[in-house]
Amino acid sequence: MSGEIIQMSSAMNLIFEPADLEQASPATVSRCGMIYMEPHQLGWRPLKDSYIKSLSELELSEEYIELINDMFEWLVDPSLQFLKLMCVTFLKTSGIHLVHSLTRLFNCLMKDMLASQPSDLDEAVRSSDVRYPFKK
Repeated sequence: MSGEIIQMSSAMNLIFEPADLEQASPATVSRCGMIYMEPHQLGWRPLKDSYIKSLSELELSEEYIELINDMFEWLVDPSLQFLKLMCVTFLKTSGIHLVHSLTRLFNCLMKDMLASQPSDLDEAVRSSDVRYPFKK
């Protein structure tokens, strides 16, 4: 495979995103157009926007998707601020990683709720029995 050329027409573009450039040659690196942004420059909202777009696979109505978006906007910033100021963590974690974990947990809960009563989401929301692992 090494040294092979991929034939492409003038209307084609190739975009790839490597995890790292550890094995790349200097010639390869010099030909790549690279964009790097620090995570703190982006914030958590692009991740949330991407997650909201992915909710279509759960077949939720626009009303529920808008509600979920509003809850993220309402709760995430104060929650991250609370964690930063009032909590002691074992490992330092960025807000983006915390929001990513939140979206994965939320997805699990949504899938469980939809699986329990997929025909009536309103009833599933009202009857959900979610336990939180926090002590009072």
